[in-house]
Amino acid sequence: MGWNAISGVTESTHDGVPVRTARFVRDGQRVELMSLPNPAATRKVPPQVNHLGLSHITVATGPALGTMKHLEEAGVRVRKHTLGSFIPGQEAEGTQFLFEDPDSNVIETFTSGPDWNPFGIGESEEDGGSKAGILHLSHWSLCVANPSVSLAFYRDILGWTEIKRLDWEGPGPSRVMDVGPARLTTWLLRSGGQRIEIIHFAEPPSPPRSVTGAPGLSHLSVLVDDASSTARDLEEGDVRTRFAGGSVTFEDPDGNRVVGFEPSSPMGWPH
Repeated sequence: MGWNAISGVTESTHDGVPVRTARFVRDGQRVELMSLPNPAATRKVPPQVNHLGLSHITVATGPALGTMKHLEEAGVRVRKHTLGSFIPGQEAEGTQFLFEDPDSNVIETFTSGPDWNPFGIGESEEDGGSKAGILHLSHWSLCVANPSVSLAFYRDILGWTEIKRLDWEGPGPSRVMDVGPARLTTWLLRSGGQRIEIIHFAEPPSPPRSVTGAPGLSHLSVLVDDASSTARDLEEGDVRTRFAGGSVTFEDPDGNRVVGFEPSSPMGWPH
């Protein structure tokens, strides 16, 4: 994937359970990998991009067929049948496809050039990418049940800025998304230099979140000035919180966990 490690593997606790974490950055996007508190926890069904919670991560690549070949040679599970394109007229050319990480999280690709960044914000590393042909980490996508409620939460409570809305349907998106006939809307959001996509499937409907503790999205981390006052403000807005020291934990409308931490917190990232 070509991500750059900014810390070695460290040991900490998550909900009172010992875990191991490692932090990475790519194109300004920050990602933390965390070991499972319960290694025996598994998904009940294979992950799909229309499941509530983490839908997928999106990366920009070189030519699709070459990238697929490199990934397969590295033993990566590639969903070859998803090769297609969201863009009308480019379906047969095949510029997008899905593959999976070792924990079966879905990764979407798109063939890119110098103008790879659809958000128009954030950093861009020009080091040639990974040996497998992964050039850039574009964004991650969160699948929601009620976009009106979720967008209000992320815009008004978390303070993210909406960049654009895109509506998709037809054979191209249906093939790439790998969930049958699909009709979906995506909203591109920004928070600082971070790029986030909110996605809602009108068709097919989204199954519930996977079992708690299974591989997938653990939590989102946000920076707060004062965790105690943030907890009070959230409670006044009918958002339930848990305050502990320099951090406050709460949930979005779909039950995804959000952790707000102060700059001095040991949970903080280097600036």
